Amino acid sequence: MKIENNKIVEATEEELYTVYLDRGYDDIMPFTLYLHSCKVNGTKIIEEEGEPSIESPSDSTIDIYPLTIVADRYGGVYSGGKYTAWYCDANEVPEDIFQSDVLCDECWDYLYNHSSDILFGVGETIDEAVRNLNEKLVKISSKNS
Repeated sequence: MKIENNKIVEATEEELYTVYLDRGYDDIMPFTLYLHSCKVNGTKIIEEEGEPSIESPSDSTIDIYPLTIVADRYGGVYSGGKYTAWYCDANEVPEDIFQSDVLCDECWDYLYNHSSDILFGVGETIDEAVRNLNEKLVKISSKNS
């Protein structure tokens, strides 16, 4: 692994995985997101001799797991889109988005205006919601590397 000015400039995927675990990034993001973050921020991923090449995600997409897709109960009135994509398991999606108008409105107001532990994307189609979530994850991965 090559480090310059406290930045990893060159490493194998195995070395990056060790850093990923040692620094506790596994608590906040999947390894594919960390690997993508390194690549976007200029780290050259090198192969160990004799090892097959493993492609990291492209600069514009990230493998999102866990991912939960929800058709919005109110057709986007409060969320802003007909579909929502959540970076969490289904049981972690806030229950209030499925409740009455008042609770749903308050929940979306909170999600949009306060920092939340749950990342989500919103769109008129499922693909648009996932793309919106992906864009947020790419921004976060750029900040975290």
